[in-house]
Amino acid sequence: MKRLAARGQLIWKGKKIVLDPFTGLEFFYRIVPAGEKYAVHAKMKMGSREEDLSSCEAVFAKGALQHSIFRFWKEDIDPQWLQSRVLDLLELKELIEKPDVPQLIWDCPVPRFKPDPLPILKLKDRTGAFASLWMDYGLQGKHPMKGTPEEIFWEKDLLETDFMKKIVGESHYYCPMDKVVKSLTFLLDVGWTIIDAQGKKVVRQGAADWAAVSQVDHVLVKGKVAYGQHAADVKNVIGAFNRRDRFVNLSESDVGLLDFPAEWTALAEEEIVAEGIAVKRHHVGLLEDITPLPPEYQAAAWEEVLLSDNFLGKLFDYQRKGVQWLSYLFRSRFGGLLADEMGLGKTIQVLAFLSTLKITQPVLIVMPVSLLFNWKKEFEKFVPSLQVYVHRGEDRLLDLEKLKEQKVILTSYAQLRIDRLLLESMDFEALILDEAQAIKNPDSLTAQIACRLRSPFRLALTGTPVENRYEDLWSLFRFLMPTLLGERKEAPVLERVRKKIRPFTLRRTKIDVNLQLPEKQEQMVWIGWDEDQRSFYDQYLKEKRNALVQKVQAQGISSQKMEILELILRIRQICCHPQLVSGEYAGESAKFERVCNDLEEAISTGHKILLYSQFTSVLGFFRKWMEEKNYSYAYLDGQTQDREKAVELFRSDPNIQVFLMSLKAGGVGLNLQVADYVFLYDPWWNEAAERQAIDRAHRVGQKNKVIARKYLMAESIEEKILKLQGVKQSLSENLLEFEGEIQPISLEDLYTLLETI
Repeated sequence: MKRLAARGQLIWKGKKIVLDPFTGLEFFYRIVPAGEKYAVHAKMKMGSREEDLSSCEAVFAKGALQHSIFRFWKEDIDPQWLQSRVLDLLELKELIEKPDVPQLIWDCPVPRFKPDPLPILKLKDRTGAFASLWMDYGLQGKHPMKGTPEEIFWEKDLLETDFMKKIVGESHYYCPMDKVVKSLTFLLDVGWTIIDAQGKKVVRQGAADWAAVSQVDHVLVKGKVAYGQHAADVKNVIGAFNRRDRFVNLSESDVGLLDFPAEWTALAEEEIVAEGIAVKRHHVGLLEDITPLPPEYQAAAWEEVLLSDNFLGKLFDYQRKGVQWLSYLFRSRFGGLLADEMGLGKTIQVLAFLSTLKITQPVLIVMPVSLLFNWKKEFEKFVPSLQVYVHRGEDRLLDLEKLKEQKVILTSYAQLRIDRLLLESMDFEALILDEAQAIKNPDSLTAQIACRLRSPFRLALTGTPVENRYEDLWSLFRFLMPTLLGERKEAPVLERVRKKIRPFTLRRTKIDVNLQLPEKQEQMVWIGWDEDQRSFYDQYLKEKRNALVQKVQAQGISSQKMEILELILRIRQICCHPQLVSGEYAGESAKFERVCNDLEEAISTGHKILLYSQFTSVLGFFRKWMEEKNYSYAYLDGQTQDREKAVELFRSDPNIQVFLMSLKAGGVGLNLQVADYVFLYDPWWNEAAERQAIDRAHRVGQKNKVIARKYLMAESIEEKILKLQGVKQSLSENLLEFEGEIQPISLEDLYTLLETI
């Protein structure tokens, strides 16, 4: 238009038109009485001159033509306003209440249809964090807040949300980004009008209607989210969230405020397709709080499994459920973590499950070497018809073809490392890791080899899926389902992790299954100090700690890690018996005397006792004491060659009432239901390890009440360790129920243990 005007080529009805780009026009209505009605005159203003719109030769949304001169409106005008009219009172009310009515100038008393203003919050940007406050006076029009008492009343309401006064450009109010949705939702709930930065009305989010449909390689999630009279497709809502938009478009005049529940964020990771959201099959756990899963992913899909006649055991109801779950995973080609509490029979559930398979390729079961004997015995007892081969020792099979002929192969983690190339070259029907915490360190050779083994079905068995940190669980699921938990470096959102792993994790406690085991009574036995032992403890700690403090102050705590751990070890040993630290100590050990007295009493009344210590030298003291008393005993530590013989001796010989065991060596794979007393001589950092030790006796098959005693020296580092166990317990609890962040014990925590009592 400007170029045409400059060339003299701008023509209207045969006349040349001159373009005036400098004088802007303002549009308004002037209202005058017309009898019982009102004349609404469309007017324009050029500078200080006012003229009726009827004086123009032509009027457009962009500008007006007057006396062959075209001038632009300062703001585009909707054509619906570009005419004068005569209206009765009701028509006038309807006109004035329309959205974006032009400025009104009254040449008569203003009818008071609604004298009090109503607030309009006009948002200034796409975040909704910046806004200005307008007032709607009905017939008197809408205008920015001027500060009348009625308007200040509404401003106070606004300031009771997280909006605050803050002038930024044309914006007069600011709300922190993370509080915007909450504040805008509240204002909408109490009836405020909110207009977004594009001039559209903001609508509050309502309920969502979801549906999940199983597809070949994913689960398709469809649905609608209600926004007043509108409904937005869930894929558009998720798309807006992914773009970090605060609003989702609903129509030419309305937008919906995104109020995104935490459980929906999981869907933001999935692929948006034409039909909806394509959720990966192994991510179905993310849907648990959103929509019912397709039937094949629900517990009802755990079909009743007919156990083979070759299985000679009898299962509890919860164990049958476990077999159904394993069969469901096997059919669906999912991996699984069977994490039932110790004593609930994970092994027998696996044996029952294996008895249902038509094994065409070998099943490989990997475990600590100490469990090979127990697994072989369990196969012989419950599935004697199934061929079992123990892959261990110098005469083990190294011929690949002969190894492929085996039905079930039992081997140890140590043997797995030695024969990794052989085993990595095979395809297995099923791959099972027992005491799977052996691969909790993803950098270990064992974990890396396990992940390279080939099988469409992988199963991990452990009563303690998380011992110290989230990475323990990540490593397990890298083996089971490599892509489920994402990359190792990703910071975990723990609630999302819990949902992801839930369909593939089965964890029951004795309380959950209402297992009718005899009572288990746990006792804290606090022991007062022998005077010589206390004096030795205090003097040793004082001297060593003073030297350590000086080093920490000079070089920093991180440089003294080994010294800190060494001092903690030594003062723990003093609690057990000072002779562990100094051969010159000639006094007594109050703890050793107390436990010897308790042992003698339990032996005399015919009980069988498991006695645990972390220190083999402590077990040596007890061996000497028992030999002096002519008591028979069984013994097990990390150096014991024939563990099975020691276990069987304790189980079968009524004259052997005491089993001396190191906590680490006796912590896995032992069924010792014949014992009804458990003595824990010294506390360990991880309470889960202690519970495991106790549950070697308190498990399926136990007929007697089990009494577990933990012996602790009062006012000592042992008492502090007990408090620190509260921190560790949150780590060792199964990840199905954790909340908050997982933090390992720090060097500072350990250093604090050395503070004098």
